[in-house]
Amino acid sequence: MRTSDCEPIPHSKPWITEADKQAVMNALNSGLIARGGLAADFEHAFAEYLNASYAIATSSGTSAMLLALHSLGIGHGQEVILPTYVCDSVLSAVQETGATPVLCDVGDGWIMTPDSIAPHVCGKTGAIIAVHMFGHPVEVLSIMAYGVPVIEDVCQAFGAKKDGKLLGTTADIGVYSFHATKCMTTGEGGMMTTNKPDIMERARMMQHMYPMADVNAALGLSQLGRYEAFIERRRIIAARYTQRLSVLGNMAIRLPPPTDYYFRYTLETPMNPICVMDQFMKCGITVRRGVDALLHRRLGLSDHEFTNAVKRFAATISIPLYPALEQDSVDRILKCCLTILGGKDDEN
Repeated sequence: MRTSDCEPIPHSKPWITEADKQAVMNALNSGLIARGGLAADFEHAFAEYLNASYAIATSSGTSAMLLALHSLGIGHGQEVILPTYVCDSVLSAVQETGATPVLCDVGDGWIMTPDSIAPHVCGKTGAIIAVHMFGHPVEVLSIMAYGVPVIEDVCQAFGAKKDGKLLGTTADIGVYSFHATKCMTTGEGGMMTTNKPDIMERARMMQHMYPMADVNAALGLSQLGRYEAFIERRRIIAARYTQRLSVLGNMAIRLPPPTDYYFRYTLETPMNPICVMDQFMKCGITVRRGVDALLHRRLGLSDHEFTNAVKRFAATISIPLYPALEQDSVDRILKCCLTILGGKDDEN
């Protein structure tokens, strides 16, 4: 069935199948919907997928980040380095521990670099949060060379690899989100992974604060069981976008750098992002910025130390890309991109 040309296309949408629904119904019918066997099964399956030693399922991605920070003993008197170009839930988690967030710039892309982090590392640094934005991998090994605990934020990069290794498995801790807008979903939920027994022991002692219910884990197990199809569908859509939008040339837009995993398909344009988003909305397509706001501005800091992030924020738009996106919707998005961003649709 073709999607109506008038039907709105959201920026994000979970991919829910009949098998997902049945898995949730089975959990509900069991009468055991709080944390129990299914949550434990999900943890085991998730760790096995990553080839990680340990995994703890949590009530949200933010809870997973909090659990990670607490497991490292982060608190008052310490500093945590994170990029200004990331969602504010990461900042909120750091602030909740009582530690001081220290924001760094990003590189020419949307991700932090060892060079952007270096000026901020000091004796008070308790941890660095390496955020793999949009599926683009941060140089984790180089960041670990600073000798500070590193948390990989893999909320937008579950399944992505760097040098053949899955992101989230190199640093001390990996953090994942299963919100409805993320790589896969449990409705609400998250996961913390580690290969270090001492970190896991501390995390287990606090796990009761952020439990995932079995009903959420049931959906997670179902989604994880077909997750390779999620990744492949993202690759197919991204390849289609790259093929068609390349006709616009570098003067009109800058395409995202090649990667093995696309969580978002982000474009940089000289046009005003607000105007661009308004034009897409008139076509019934929701397009967003890469992030809603830069964290340093939320904290009242000057743009002077965050020049690359400011440039990226001013130019970046994110068009819909998710496994549930149907082919006719992809074609409709491309047609609008070529029209709005100034290209010529010359495909027969």
